[in-house]
Amino acid sequence: MGKQYLCTLVQEYIDRKLENDAYEVITKNHLREEFPEAYHQGKESKLKKLDEKGCWDVAEARTKNDRQLLEYLICSQPLMAFLNELYVTLVLLLFLFVGKSSELLLFLFLCGVGMHLILTL
Repeated sequence: MGKQYLCTLVQEYIDRKLENDAYEVITKNHLREEFPEAYHQGKESKLKKLDEKGCWDVAEARTKNDRQLLEYLICSQPLMAFLNELYVTLVLLLFLFVGKSSELLLFLFLCGVGMHLILTL
């Protein structure tokens, strides 16, 4: 197929809200430069599916150090929910070990502060 025909096809998919189909045509035919917004939306959709499955390391590798995609992945809801649960667990451990080893208490406190900073960014 000619490039003009493929661009028309992608635009038609975008107009009909068929982002996944548009993304497939863009990636298979190297049209990323012609449709950067549709490409990013498709990539975000793929990352979201990996993120929902908890495959964060795979999702991160697939961003290929694209800052916009990394920011999307970091701010995603499933990852934030996981970090929030981890933060709550650390706080509970902090209360459980009060009066125990001071090194452990300091470690848990620092982890909790770090998690709080991550969650409030």
